[in-house]
Amino acid sequence: MGVPRTLAKGLSKLKEAAELRKLGGTTAERMARAAEQGYDTSRTLYHGTTSKAPIESMRVSKDGFLGEGVYLTPDPANADKFAGLRPFSTEMGGSVYPVYMRGNIWDVEKQGGKFPRDVYSGTNEDIARQLSDDGYSAVQWGNEVAVLDTANIRSVNADFNPEYRDSPNLLAGIAGAMPY
Repeated sequence: MGVPRTLAKGLSKLKEAAELRKLGGTTAERMARAAEQGYDTSRTLYHGTTSKAPIESMRVSKDGFLGEGVYLTPDPANADKFAGLRPFSTEMGGSVYPVYMRGNIWDVEKQGGKFPRDVYSGTNEDIARQLSDDGYSAVQWGNEVAVLDTANIRSVNADFNPEYRDSPNLLAGIAGAMPY
């Protein structure tokens, strides 16, 4: 007895859709697609977490220094600390995810030491909305970057498929990854 025709047709469409998502190509081609979508591939940022879960499980922190956001750092050693990893240790810790981000950054140092709270008013959620309305997708202070929306972050290994450029799924654009 074979597979029912409607099920076979549905599976065929899923397979076809997955194949369309697989852009692949050379690293240079992937980085060109990333740049077209506004990702800064000249700057790798890192997210350290005590979780050992895969990157697609990375979520917005609800209680960070600046409120909700995905907290990143340009320093992999700093990310190691957040992941519970220590140099020259045999203990297993969490995970460190290398990512690229896109968008304008509110740089506290370039703003004369002013944090968004010094300029905007309301709850952290209100301030994040106002920052976004003013064209900012992240806030940087010192060695930390808080990205307001996961749609502005991608794994360095992503395919950067333009079809999923605005997906909040960090793996959107990786060959074969299904968008959420």
